[in-house]
Amino acid sequence: MKLSELTYEYLQSVGMSTVYMHYDCEDALRQVSSAEALDLVKQELSAKYGDVDLIINPKAAWFDQIKIDDEKWQADYESFCKKKAAWCAQYGCD
Repeated sequence: MKLSELTYEYLQSVGMSTVYMHYDCEDALRQVSSAEALDLVKQELSAKYGDVDLIINPKAAWFDQIKIDDEKWQADYESFCKKKAAWCAQYGCD
């Protein structure tokens, strides 16, 4: 499904009235529990990456129900993870 096609009504129809979505390439997941919250996530995500493809799986773990299937987004997220791992290795993380 394209990001532009995703609606809160669709999420509700598949039993996902509250979901968590990435909207940037960091660890943060934004809680989406209203049409307004979904619109904000869609605006921020599309401003950076365009009309990305989404993989929606209502039966997945809460943090994996909506995945962004976009090469640029994935590359940016992997880059963030590598930088975070390097920072943790240098400064220590618990």
